[in-house]
Amino acid sequence: MEPQPSQKFKHFKGGIYKIVTIALDSDNPEKKIVVHKSIIDGKTWARSLEEFIGFKEFPDGSKVKRFELIP
Repeated sequence: MEPQPSQKFKHFKGGIYKIVTIALDSDNPEKKIVVHKSIIDGKTWARSLEEFIGFKEFPDGSKVKRFELIP
């Protein structure tokens, strides 16, 4: 599921983020970028859609979903 503006997500490390927009990468317009803002400190971040909806893999091989939608 692609995140939508104004949706809130919890990062696996505990931060809460609100989606600002979905943008296109200037070097590759077929690649989508998720722009999200921290609810706690107001910092704005951007990462690829694939990374945002994907999993974080740890050295021991375990995985965790990087961001979870807050209903």
